[in-house]
Amino acid sequence: MANVSLGCGMFIAFCALPAGQQVDANRQIVAYTVREVGTGRFLSLDLNCEVPAGAGLPPIAAVKREITKQVTPPVVMSGGTRYLYRAGVVFYLRGPTGSSSVVDPAIAPFELGGHRFAVSLHLVRSTWTWGDGPSDTYVASSHDPAGMPYTETRPCESVSVCSAYIAHAWTTTGTHTVGVVAYWQGTYTIDGGRTRIPIPGEISRAGVNRVVEIRTAHSILIAPS
Repeated sequence: MANVSLGCGMFIAFCALPAGQQVDANRQIVAYTVREVGTGRFLSLDLNCEVPAGAGLPPIAAVKREITKQVTPPVVMSGGTRYLYRAGVVFYLRGPTGSSSVVDPAIAPFELGGHRFAVSLHLVRSTWTWGDGPSDTYVASSHDPAGMPYTETRPCESVSVCSAYIAHAWTTTGTHTVGVVAYWQGTYTIDGGRTRIPIPGEISRAGVNRVVEIRTAHSILIAPS
C-alpha cells in the first residue's frame, strides 16, 4: 500500500470547494493506491480530499497492532464445568458481553498517525488446546470456528463423537484448561474513503480460558432388601 499526493486536474475537480470557500493550507488531497502484497499488482484507487498536510500513512504493522488491541478476546464457553471422562464435551465462543459477536466483532473507528481507520473483521479459524497434549483447528470453510451450544436437535453421533460441534473427550481424569486462539481476516478504510483495503495476513487474539473437571462414574449393585 502506498499514498501519493497528486495535483492532477481530475482529482482537483473531484475535490472542488463550494463557492466562496477558501483553500485550507493545512489540508491536502491524497490518492491512495492499493496493490497486491508480493506482486505489486494494482488493485484499486481511493481519494480523500481532506487529509491533514504532512500526515503520511502509518506502517501496516502499526495498523495491525492497533486493530489487534481493539479486538476483545473471545470467551470459551461450555454447558458446565464437570464432566465424565471419555464423553464428548461441547465448547463454543462468545463475546465478553454475551451478546457481542465473535464471528464479526464490532471494532470502533480509531485514530492513528493523523488518520482515521474503520475496520471490518470476520472470524476464519480457531485453534483449541485441551490441556492433555493435542490441539484442534477449525476453519470457516469446513466448520464454524466459533462453535455453538449443544442442542438436542443436533445430537452427537456417539458418547465421544460430536462432529457438528467443537468438542473434545478426555481419557484421563483431573482438571484441564481449555484455551483458544481466534483468527480474523478483514478490511479497513482510511479517513472515510470508499475503498476497503485488505488487511495483510490475519488478526489473532487468545481467548479467555475455561477450566473443566473430568471425573469417573461407577455403578454400584445394591442387594434387594
